[in-house]
Amino acid sequence: MDLAPGHDRIRPTSVITKVPESIGSLKHLRYLNFSHSNITCLPEQVSHLYNLQSLLVHNCYWLSSLPRSFAKLINMRHLDISDTPKLNKTPLGIGGMTRLQTLPMVFIGEGDGFKISDLKGLTDLQGQLSIMGLDKVINPIQAKDANLHQKKGLEVLEMKWSDVFDDARNDLIEYEEVLKELRPHPKLKILKILFYKGTRFPSWVGDPSFDQLTELTLCGCRSTHLPTLGCLGSLKTLIVERMSEVKTVGIEFFAPTNSFVGIAFPSLEVLEFEDMQGWQRWSINSGDEHGTLTSFPCLHEISIRCCPELAEVSIGLIPSLRVLHVAEYSAEVLKGMVGMSSSLIELKMWSVKGLAQLHGEDLTHLGAVEHLSIWNCDELRYLWERESEACKSLVSLQKLEVWNCKKLVSSAEKEDNFGISMKSVKEVMFSNCETLESYNCPNSVERLEINSCGSMTSLTFSAVQEHPSTLTESIVSDFGFLPMSCLTFLDIGFCKNLKSLSDEHFQSLTSLKGMWIYDCPSMDYSFPCGVWPPNLRSLTIGGLNKPMSKWGQQNFPASLVFLHLYGRDSEVVSFAVTDDVRNTITPSSCFLLSPSLVCLRLEGKIWRYASSGYTAAAFNIIVHRMEAVEGHWIVETTKDLYGGFF
Repeated sequence: MDLAPGHDRIRPTSVITKVPESIGSLKHLRYLNFSHSNITCLPEQVSHLYNLQSLLVHNCYWLSSLPRSFAKLINMRHLDISDTPKLNKTPLGIGGMTRLQTLPMVFIGEGDGFKISDLKGLTDLQGQLSIMGLDKVINPIQAKDANLHQKKGLEVLEMKWSDVFDDARNDLIEYEEVLKELRPHPKLKILKILFYKGTRFPSWVGDPSFDQLTELTLCGCRSTHLPTLGCLGSLKTLIVERMSEVKTVGIEFFAPTNSFVGIAFPSLEVLEFEDMQGWQRWSINSGDEHGTLTSFPCLHEISIRCCPELAEVSIGLIPSLRVLHVAEYSAEVLKGMVGMSSSLIELKMWSVKGLAQLHGEDLTHLGAVEHLSIWNCDELRYLWERESEACKSLVSLQKLEVWNCKKLVSSAEKEDNFGISMKSVKEVMFSNCETLESYNCPNSVERLEINSCGSMTSLTFSAVQEHPSTLTESIVSDFGFLPMSCLTFLDIGFCKNLKSLSDEHFQSLTSLKGMWIYDCPSMDYSFPCGVWPPNLRSLTIGGLNKPMSKWGQQNFPASLVFLHLYGRDSEVVSFAVTDDVRNTITPSSCFLLSPSLVCLRLEGKIWRYASSGYTAAAFNIIVHRMEAVEGHWIVETTKDLYGGFF
């Protein structure tokens, strides 16, 4: 860092850990930027830089304090202390720096510490302000003195109380009156209220005069009811989290208690509820005194997660809804949510209690769904009752993901779709479904991934022509007979019972570009026999039962660019040579590597045969073949390179 006199701007060009005290000699310095550095503190000499206008310490993780005399910098306009997690104290006297425009956060202190009223003179604040430690504000008069309603330059305001609730202090603090006096300027765009401990919100929260508010977050608040928010005309994103005291969200959430005729939440696009442990009912049906109420005309995404007590959702149809994410509530509530819109394009479900399968009535609402994801549904046994019914309903489905469904047996309870296929499906993934035995895969699939499905014995494909309805012995047995020419990627891993792959018809997979086969310890000696898909570009093989020394000659396709080979453990060695085959290593026992190969990656522990030199001999054959390509190789191996392959 150049500290020569005469500079008026300094921005370190490299990571530093300590600011020299000599920085105080730069009397004309106006701009100082230590952002993204490892400094832990600023020396007191920084307070001598009386002309300093901008001090930026954004994302200084280790910064824990500012100079005690910091308030002397009366010309300061921009103080960026955002993303400094160890900085938890605001310097005394900062309220007198009346030219400040940028001040991302302040910490309310105790005793002689920073007071909320110190914000009074900072009338030029712009952009973002986070007020931390509001539980230390006991007197609402102090809150009123902050004059937040006059700070028209603020666009983002965060108000945060302590996340620890103290019953002993609760009666001493007038939470509702404090928040009432902290009313911001109506031109605010983003508001976050965190861990507010009052039982009710003041009336300004949700007041339609906040006509530019686009995002509102309520997190960890102890209020028993949500404020009326439906009249916020510009609100686009609403996030409600960790409000465990709320049991019912009713008509008051949408509209005032007096007669209301109009549209509630006219601009809302994203609505999220999360970790609402006491929430039981969400309903708009509370009588006729509210007139004719229309709501959510623009809402396209709803996310409801970790609301285990939620038993009823009755808010009418939402035709604009496109994305629905649900987690940790009952299948009955899911049924009601799915029925709110026939325009859903994405449905993700996590840990839905009582979900054994998606019924036909549910599927009728999913005709537009393109992405269906099911996670951690422990009671799920089938995806749906009949394959034919699913094919007729899920006409737009492109991506299917099923993860950690431990009781899933098959895609359908009744296999009746002989000759029928979901023609739109492009990607299919099953992972950690321990009891999955079979799956009927659409012919249109381009990416198929099956991981950690130890009970899998049958994979069938729908086809116009007749073919065997089940495939046994392996996950992908005899699939070359089937119309899978569109498949571009195949991933098979952690299938402990998979014994073999028939490569007789590999060459029919003309579109296959990538293939992974790994950690299938039961793979028998029929694999591989040297024939591969003709246009394969990337191949990863590892963790198989058969040592590579017994694979025989492999004629990899001319299109192969990347080859990754690794052993299952330290006892499985590539080209392992035993006494009975001593001195028999020849090119025919190795791989015929394609001239197009750009990267060869070899991994594993290989010292078992290194002392005799046999594995090294096999390795030298490959090295010789590689050198013949005149430097067009990128070789990645373990550091014990010349011990052999694995």
